[in-house]
Amino acid sequence: MHYVKEWRRLIDSKIFFWAQKKSCDGLLNARLYRKQIHTIIEVRSRKFLSAFSSSIEIADINTGSVIHTPARRGSATFQSLEAYSRTKKRQIVEVTIPDRIPDIVNFVKRVTHRHPNGQEELLYEN
Repeated sequence: MHYVKEWRRLIDSKIFFWAQKKSCDGLLNARLYRKQIHTIIEVRSRKFLSAFSSSIEIADINTGSVIHTPARRGSATFQSLEAYSRTKKRQIVEVTIPDRIPDIVNFVKRVTHRHPNGQEELLYEN
């Protein structure tokens, strides 16, 4: 039980981005979420990575998923961008930033609402 509390505290201290749209789609289509309206914020990846490369951490698993045969988690689950690029061959699933993102508006490409019927409503585009 102690491990679960520590893991929750760790992931709650981070801001998560899906590395690929299909992962986001999978979450939003999950039974628990599919009947809700979701706000999706897309960021300009190159600009974002350039600005935060020293604090970005990468995971090659869905770190919040513990339902279907969860992957092992531990201190090596999140790796710096530099360490990940040297050691990992697996596809990036999540990109994280610790704590907060100052002035995120400078990186936003698009904001949409995804409705339960799959329709996307554009709220903002830059």
